[in-house]
Amino acid sequence: MRLTAKASAFVVLAVAMLFGSITWADSTDVVWSSYLGGTNMDNNYDLALDGSGNTYVTGPTLSTDFPVTAGAYDESHNNNWDITVAKFNTDGSDLVYATYLGGGNGDHSYGIVLDGSGNAYVTGYTYSTDFPVTAGVIQDTFAGGSWDAYVTKLNAAGDNLDYSTFLGGSYNDAGYGIDVDGSGNVTITGRTESSDFPVTPTAFDTTYHGGGDALVAQLNATASSLVYCTFLGGYSSEYGRSVVLDDSGNAYLSGRTESPDFPVTAASFDTSFNGWMDAYAVKLNSTGSNLDYATFLGGTEQDDGFNIIIDDAGKAHVIGGTKSSDFPTTTGAFDESHNGGEDAFLVQLSASGSDLDYGSFLGGASDDQGYGIDLDASGKAYLIGHTYSTGFPVTADAYDTTHNGSRDAFVVRFDLPGNTLDYSTFLGGTSWEYGYGIAQDGSGNVHLSGTTNSSDFPTTAGAFDDSLDGYSDTWVAKLNIGVVVTYGAIAGNVSEDGGGPIAGAIVTATGPSSGFDTTDISGNYIIEALLPGSYDVTATAAGYYPDTQNGVTVIADDTTAVDFLLNPIEVAPPEAVDDLAIALSKTDLVLQWSAVTTDTSGNPLVVDLYRLYRDTVAYFTAGLTPLDSTVDLSYTDSTGVVGDIGTQHYYIVTAVSGGNESESSNMVGEFDRSLEDGSK
Repeated sequence: MRLTAKASAFVVLAVAMLFGSITWADSTDVVWSSYLGGTNMDNNYDLALDGSGNTYVTGPTLSTDFPVTAGAYDESHNNNWDITVAKFNTDGSDLVYATYLGGGNGDHSYGIVLDGSGNAYVTGYTYSTDFPVTAGVIQDTFAGGSWDAYVTKLNAAGDNLDYSTFLGGSYNDAGYGIDVDGSGNVTITGRTESSDFPVTPTAFDTTYHGGGDALVAQLNATASSLVYCTFLGGYSSEYGRSVVLDDSGNAYLSGRTESPDFPVTAASFDTSFNGWMDAYAVKLNSTGSNLDYATFLGGTEQDDGFNIIIDDAGKAHVIGGTKSSDFPTTTGAFDESHNGGEDAFLVQLSASGSDLDYGSFLGGASDDQGYGIDLDASGKAYLIGHTYSTGFPVTADAYDTTHNGSRDAFVVRFDLPGNTLDYSTFLGGTSWEYGYGIAQDGSGNVHLSGTTNSSDFPTTAGAFDDSLDGYSDTWVAKLNIGVVVTYGAIAGNVSEDGGGPIAGAIVTATGPSSGFDTTDISGNYIIEALLPGSYDVTATAAGYYPDTQNGVTVIADDTTAVDFLLNPIEVAPPEAVDDLAIALSKTDLVLQWSAVTTDTSGNPLVVDLYRLYRDTVAYFTAGLTPLDSTVDLSYTDSTGVVGDIGTQHYYIVTAVSGGNESESSNMVGEFDRSLEDGSK
């Protein structure tokens, strides 16, 4: 069936941005939707999105007529299953490029990721001893067994391999998840049955445990060497499903284990194996030498962690499938009860991996699995998977509220703090679908991919391909599910450390949006209309050292408390005047001195004024009130000549800057009678 795209609600979004906390969700719009495939079987397992809105998909095909593009790296089907990598343009009307990748025996891809230049990195496994590899890589020959893992970097034009390498030992090895850091180092996770898999000497675990271990390997930017490579597992079976890197290079991993001795860490959320198969979540440090945390996730039945992502606070979110009615959920979660068969699940761990911040089931009475996840700046989770359940929870504004065939894809936007589904829809035709890939673009659009056997899968007019081409096709879609504009606030107090409140301090917040406020007489402030996310908050006040608190989390419809204790700036006083001199006349006494231009530390300063002191004793009375002050470098004392003959007056001068007063100058003095006769 075809769908017609509707007009966007830009005006509503603009109003929300201008006038504050408005929550809005547009009715669903399939922006574009297309099949992709040839006349045999085509599958999809992952999706990536670049900054321009182009969508990349990968998966294996048996189709010799898969729609490759002219000039692509490989325009010819090689044999059996071949890998495909395709890039759709922004409106889904055409392929920017599409290429085969493979050898003569059978090849599969499971993960794709992009760098900032648009190069595509792909991992999976290959049966082909002639799989295309490039010179100078880690492993340019097939290692043995039935299949090896591989890592391939396809250039931005899709017409050449920047590098391609095998990665394996003498038995079977596969790559499933992949990510790339800002330096071009690629990290993969997967599974190996090879005791001689090429682990590195200082890796976390250099010993194969049997039954198939998860693997984690990081390749340098040219794939010429391994940065690190480690086993991860116990005596039974493991699969490494997904990996994501944080800005410090730590690798967050999810997958499944059947090993009670899987290497969990002491302070992690769950250190006990629960059933015959548990999901796991792991944080591996940036050198691959140690586990920051590792935890089981599961109940007494079967649990699998298919995908993992982290938020700005370093909290891992895992999506997967569970058959355990006692899978760990949190009080108040969207769905605390298992619904039947296999349910999808969503969990959020604390940054340390020691606590379960959130855990929920998601599903209906039949089987449901969650496969893909993305997060937006506000922390909302976007999920994709597939469901057999006609009673899968969908929202009233869904694109499709009716289950269509034996198995439909589902698309969900999940509000974790609010414990609600912001949006949930079926997506499919009258046969079956899988949903695997998802990426949101920050503008209310989600880019989706999967596999379909439905001839009536919903496509749009003008899309690249509106017809099912073979037994199964990849499907790719861009769905606008509306922008939810919600705001939070930061509020608190600014006071002197050990003292009282500071009025007039300026507090600024910088992050997904920005704002500022000035403290009142009680030192209080509030910065409102902030988009959810991570902020750096700074307090400044005259005469005080500034203070910044980093990584402050703003939550929609909530106020985050941030208080400051500022320390006064210790300013050195001005240098003392050292050349005070006196001049006498018949009627006046004139004091003169040179300008003070530095403080006692030798730093330049500007003097605000000079204070004159006069006393009749040379030691100057404590607490003496200044005679006068001046901004000049001289002072005439006409009052000093009036008095008894023989009265001695003494003088000193001080410099004042920023409220700080210098030490006393040299002292000068003269008898009043000297003024009467004009002599000294």
